[in-house]
Amino acid sequence: MSRKSLIYIISISLLIISTAYYVYVSNQKPAEKKASNNIEKVKYVNSISAKYDSYELNLELLGRANSFEKVDLYSEVQGILKTNSANFKVGSKFSKGQMLIQIDDENAELNLKSIKSKFLSTLTSIMPDIKNDYKQFFDSWNTYLNEFSINDNIKELPKYDDKLKFYLSNKSIFTSYYEIINLESNLQKYKIYAPFNGFITESNIANGGLVRPAQKLGQISSSNSYELELSVDINDKDLVKIGQSVEVFDESNNLIGNGKVSRLSGNVDINTQTIKAFVLINSDKIFDGMYLKGKVKGLEFENVVKINRAALFNNTYVYIIDKNGKLDKKEVKVVRLSESIAFVNDIPEGTEIINEALANVQIGLKVKSVNN
Repeated sequence: MSRKSLIYIISISLLIISTAYYVYVSNQKPAEKKASNNIEKVKYVNSISAKYDSYELNLELLGRANSFEKVDLYSEVQGILKTNSANFKVGSKFSKGQMLIQIDDENAELNLKSIKSKFLSTLTSIMPDIKNDYKQFFDSWNTYLNEFSINDNIKELPKYDDKLKFYLSNKSIFTSYYEIINLESNLQKYKIYAPFNGFITESNIANGGLVRPAQKLGQISSSNSYELELSVDINDKDLVKIGQSVEVFDESNNLIGNGKVSRLSGNVDINTQTIKAFVLINSDKIFDGMYLKGKVKGLEFENVVKINRAALFNNTYVYIIDKNGKLDKKEVKVVRLSESIAFVNDIPEGTEIINEALANVQIGLKVKSVNN
């Protein structure tokens, strides 16, 4: 056999084999595709079996504690800070009535005594006229003169009639009297006393420094009374009332104490659709600015099914798994909604409810619960 004939025979053989293989593969693909189309897709979901029961809806709200009593201290007078104000430092504690700051008041006190001395001198000079022309008032004014002391706060002037009033006014008695009252009031401003038990949260002064009027000296806060500001969803506003008891926890869920709702805001936050509830609580475990959780005992609901709010669609229906393991939907009646929970009824007990949000699904889809 010639070489040319051999090549021809081999080529014909390869062509026959290739054609046979192509026919075989072509016959196999439709069968495989048909078998593939018969495999139905399955979606796995979280589900619960509808069970009617009684539930209590408690609100758990997060908020920040602020000192109920917080005062910025400003100076109304000028002077040198005295050494007994050296403990006015951040973190220092104090008791109600304790002197916090003292500004040197020596010049102010001397000026007050000088004015009082002039007033005393004027009183003494008018006594003869009062004795002669206003005899019915002499005894009371004479007693007032004898009891007058430049070291004590001035007392209220004795009684007088219209005639004596004009005489006293002419002698500048009223002018001097009210000037003394003003200076006595001003003298008290050189010492600042604590209005409550607390601690110093800000200090802007140094011992021996010059203090000027309107200068901020610092800030003080009460140590035990706090107000917890909580945000309440507008749908839950009827669960929170003034005077209601609130359990307060720290971020580790440790119970700190019990407070009471002291006030509610009268407006709704347009961004969050919430109202503010303010809870007053007394505790030495709280610090100003601390984040806390408030638990408010809510309403009790009977004969309802509890589901995740995300499982409720358009507030009207839920997805369910029917007896054939197919996806279906069922209308329900909403009894109550909270931020994460929905209480519903009008659904047969034992219905397998898909307890999560679904998207882009079709009724009739084969589904299987991961909870069974």
